[in-house]
Amino acid sequence: EHPKAIVRDQNGEKSVVNMHPIDWGREPKHLAAGYQERWGHSYVSQDLRTDTEEALRQLIHHVQNSLPGKAVVGYHVAGGNDGQFFNWAGYKQGTTDPSPANYHLADYSPDSEHAFQNWLRQKYQTVANLQHAWNCTDVTFANAVIPSGERRLSSGFLFSAKTDEDIADYNRFYSEGIVETIQDYAHVIKQETHNQNLVSTYWEDSAAGVNSHFATGKMLQSPDIDFLSGPTDYGIRMPGQVGEAHSIWGSLMLHDRIWVSEQDYRSWLSDSVNAAYDRSVGRAENATDHNNMVRRESGMMLAFGQGTWWYDMSGGWFADPGIMKGIAEARAAFTRDLSTKGQPQADLAVFVSERTLDYFKFSSTAFRYNSITQQIRELNHAGVPYQIFLQSDLNNAKLPDFKTYLFLDAQDIEPNEWNAIQKLKAAGKTLCFVHAPGIIKPENVGAASASEAIAKVTGITVRQASESATMNITPTPPAGTSVSGKEKHPFLTLQSYIANNGAKVPIWEVTDPTAQAIGWYEDGKIGAAQKGNVFFAGGVGLSDEFLNALARYSGAWTAADAGDAVFANQHFITIHALWDGDKTLHLLHPSKVTDMESGKVISPSTQTIKLSMQRGQTRWFFLQPQ
Repeated sequence: EHPKAIVRDQNGEKSVVNMHPIDWGREPKHLAAGYQERWGHSYVSQDLRTDTEEALRQLIHHVQNSLPGKAVVGYHVAGGNDGQFFNWAGYKQGTTDPSPANYHLADYSPDSEHAFQNWLRQKYQTVANLQHAWNCTDVTFANAVIPSGERRLSSGFLFSAKTDEDIADYNRFYSEGIVETIQDYAHVIKQETHNQNLVSTYWEDSAAGVNSHFATGKMLQSPDIDFLSGPTDYGIRMPGQVGEAHSIWGSLMLHDRIWVSEQDYRSWLSDSVNAAYDRSVGRAENATDHNNMVRRESGMMLAFGQGTWWYDMSGGWFADPGIMKGIAEARAAFTRDLSTKGQPQADLAVFVSERTLDYFKFSSTAFRYNSITQQIRELNHAGVPYQIFLQSDLNNAKLPDFKTYLFLDAQDIEPNEWNAIQKLKAAGKTLCFVHAPGIIKPENVGAASASEAIAKVTGITVRQASESATMNITPTPPAGTSVSGKEKHPFLTLQSYIANNGAKVPIWEVTDPTAQAIGWYEDGKIGAAQKGNVFFAGGVGLSDEFLNALARYSGAWTAADAGDAVFANQHFITIHALWDGDKTLHLLHPSKVTDMESGKVISPSTQTIKLSMQRGQTRWFFLQPQ
């Protein structure tokens, strides 16, 4: 009924979908069973918004006027690709060549282009501002178009802020437009329920690498959305794996929201697909394994100050007394948290820039993933309690004070963020910058070039070593190079190192004679260094041991040695063993320690817990600081 709202790819081919995108350029087929094929709808279509909002009003009216509806406390907004509002983009099902030429972009529908023009009008206010930003005297709000697929899929590392700002703007709209639709739905629900019901939605953000969900900052501007949710990270769910929450959850706390991690673990009661799939989704073979996964995930959320829920997609996954015993144990743990005081404490703050992500090219997807998602996994087994924030929250008045600040993707630094970084440096905080801070807009940090920007941010002089090279960095000079045998920096006596990544991107070498080298590229050039309290790591993929050593160097709280999944704050500590052996946990304060599995007090006051564990086992404890 609304052909202008059908998603088209860069070639004008319409998107055919069921629960996910499946094809382009043909008509949907009628199927006998399963998800029916249909056209993919543009999430930013005004017709879609209007019609759906009316449907929501009717649904809420129906619920409120039914007897079961009296038990409804809230509405979870879900829809579209995977039920999570992922954009209808990707490869055709069955494609064996994952090259950019075979990738179908979204969203080139007429309704999307119109919505993009309205978004630009709101951002720039005047045509003169738009023309200046895009460096184009002909563009107006009426004729602005979505950048071509050829430009969006062009090879290279970063789009240029001088020549490609239209692409960066569209990338921002690509996420913010979806957020605006969800916010509209949330507002309708709040209106129709007279602000008496909770509203939530799925939102896996830059922590998951979903490139149509890079707008958590925009999401948090809505007063109508109470909490966000998303599944635990697939692929690392089984006992003996680290687990991960796909959210920049620290910023949610700053804005009075929480993240609810979805435990949709399978069990032996669900249908088996194949060994690889079963492992990726966390299909436990017995209640013991399932409960160790539940404790790990719940302990992670308790440490982060967040929440969890269990989601059975098809019925009966949790229908076992052993499984429900573990879930009851987790519920009791969260009940304990009701009596704790204050925000969760940690000494390490980690920052992610959503604006930087607008400039990464398609071929930088692996780099982006390793910079953020894979880095969070390393953090989770670094033994260092941490909190993670949007870089845009650097100036948030509610941001706690930390000892160590880690910037994962500060290639873009906005002026207000630069002011905050300068204050942190002046206060003597330990700062660590990964890869190439400030290079997208050097002028924002008072620099004229990318190399000068890195030097300005870190205080360490560098020069560009290559336009495209591997970032592999080791803690000792490679054998056979001119610097072989150079003495290790004291920082590295803690067995720290920078994990190899292998991606080919522009790299910078340290040339500052006053900086202390702590890592070398394969050719012997210095790739990582320290000067004062600032660390520069020219390659992404900081290892768990490097992160642990960085925390120790700065005097930050380390709850354990690197190697196991450890999640902690002043009230809770959880360890999930990734290896067999003896473990030692270090508490922030001397505390009364209660084992949350047995309910027994193991010490009236201690600052150290010693354990012997097997891989895949979880132990968790309630702490009452003395």
